[in-house]
Amino acid sequence: MKCAIILLAFGCLFAGSYGETKFDKIYRNARFQYKLAYVALHNQVFGATGVELGLAKTDEERDCITNAKKAAIEDGDRLLGETVGKIVPPMDKLYESGTEEEKSAYVDKFDYEEFKKSAMEDFKKKLMKWVPAQQEKMASCRK
Repeated sequence: MKCAIILLAFGCLFAGSYGETKFDKIYRNARFQYKLAYVALHNQVFGATGVELGLAKTDEERDCITNAKKAAIEDGDRLLGETVGKIVPPMDKLYESGTEEEKSAYVDKFDYEEFKKSAMEDFKKKLMKWVPAQQEKMASCRK
């Protein structure tokens, strides 16, 4: 019985990759990388917002912090679009309506591994500069 459960688990694990093309794997990975960066960015924004709201004393300060949070999220989405999210819209279009030949040509001409590495490094660098600036904007609401 234990062997059957283990075999079933391995079968389910590998069933998702059976029949996938290289484009499908790259597409899934690109979406995952984007979502991972999205969560990291939003965690920073909401963490800073929580701290600042806890320190705010007036409704005016809280409103200012909330508005700064909204602006930070919009700016963060722009930051994502310039880095790890740059690849997502063209891949979405190909995934939804591209032919297998178009997908194969895209994979052949595009070095995804290099893009992923450089885009994540670029995102991390920009995020390290971006986060303190957003925290400062929120903190300035309390002064």
